[in-house]
Amino acid sequence: HLEKITVTSDCATIVKELEIEHPAAKMLSLAATMQDDECGDATNLTVSFAGGLLHSTEELIRSGLHTSEIIAGFKKAGDKLYELLPTLTNLSIDEATEDSLSRAIMPVLAAKQFGSDIVLAPLVAQACLATASKSKSNKCGVSINPESVRVTKILGGSMEQSQVIHGYVALRGADSTLTHATDAKITVFGCGLEASGTEAKGTVLMKNADDLKGYNKSEETKMEEIIQSIADTGTKVIVSGGTVSEMAMHFIERYNMVCVKIP
Repeated sequence: HLEKITVTSDCATIVKELEIEHPAAKMLSLAATMQDDECGDATNLTVSFAGGLLHSTEELIRSGLHTSEIIAGFKKAGDKLYELLPTLTNLSIDEATEDSLSRAIMPVLAAKQFGSDIVLAPLVAQACLATASKSKSNKCGVSINPESVRVTKILGGSMEQSQVIHGYVALRGADSTLTHATDAKITVFGCGLEASGTEAKGTVLMKNADDLKGYNKSEETKMEEIIQSIADTGTKVIVSGGTVSEMAMHFIERYNMVCVKIP
């Protein structure tokens, strides 16, 4: 962690970055991590509550109680807590709808950043419903995977301009002159669109201008064949994970396709 600066108020992140040696403190760190994985919130309460129990335990040990008696007392308190918690429910969701999820999400967002919960809660609910899958493990019948939702920040915008996009958002525009395509078939390449170099060095001997023109022409013809074969599949959008050469871009423009580079 040398020269690494983390600015956060999230308890789980703080605990995760700590180098802990004490066994009891390690248990608190694991409890905070599990709470964050299961619920995504209340990590601060978990650490504070567990710390309070340990502080009370210290006083009991100083009073002369044996550790087995203290553990038995905590187990009885845990059983009693399981009886009381269901009676303290303020909101129960039977059907996952945007309104019901927004009401459940709003207090959690307000605890993180008060005032933004009214704007963000409906957006979070929409994103959850868009990526939800059916599940029999809970009452709502749906399961939500947070990794299915991507949050992208765009420079110059405000929080009030936030919106949910059902699809993919790239932080850079199209490289071709054509920038719009509707009902498009998309072809994605993990590599660049350019003429590959040979693995071994070679020497090309050209005796006159016709040889030079023919060499360039053959390269252009081969690139046009590649782009034409892509266009013949009905592709309207090409997404490249590498460099797109000027020659490839020329033929992409000729066949009226959109080209997007994702570095």
